[in-house]
Amino acid sequence: TETKSSAASDVFKRQVSKLVDQSFRVSRIVSNLRAVVRDSADSRMVLDMATVAVRAAQDAARSLGAEDRLEVSEAGEPVMVWGSVGPLELAVGNLVRNAIEASPPDGVVRFSVEGGTDWAEIRVEDSGPGVSEEIVDKVFEPFFTTKTERGGTGLGLAITRDMIAQLGGELGLDNSEHGGACATIRLQRWQETEPSS
Repeated sequence: TETKSSAASDVFKRQVSKLVDQSFRVSRIVSNLRAVVRDSADSRMVLDMATVAVRAAQDAARSLGAEDRLEVSEAGEPVMVWGSVGPLELAVGNLVRNAIEASPPDGVVRFSVEGGTDWAEIRVEDSGPGVSEEIVDKVFEPFFTTKTERGGTGLGLAITRDMIAQLGGELGLDNSEHGGACATIRLQRWQETEPSS
């Protein structure tokens, strides 16, 4: 019985140690991302959202070995916004990785960039099961995750939304007409002001 008790105690100690390590890891991630968001307010500039977003999407797909599953459709002209490269790259990368992971192994992720008169839009559509009505309002809450078995922290979408909000934009998640989920980033278009006479 002492051996069983000792073995149970060792398992318990390992679990507590793992929880402590994970809490420090989450704390470092949050700290680093807060620094990026804070710095982004000072490093905003006029940038071509399409160039930055497409590169970030391709890098994210490549990091998962899924370049062939990413279908990119972009505006035929530059889509200029007032933003910051780092947060935009992090946000797009997170959304594309989420979409690839939510899709079946042969599923396609559709990525598009469009520019309207006042707003520019990035859409990331996966070919997974979509977002159920029960969780659609919870997905942006910190620590909410459906990826517990894959080590998800539940911080990705919450931080992504905050980064986009810091840039004066919006992040939404809905179900796509193709059946999967569709994440949309909207940023205000940069308008060149007319010189005053």
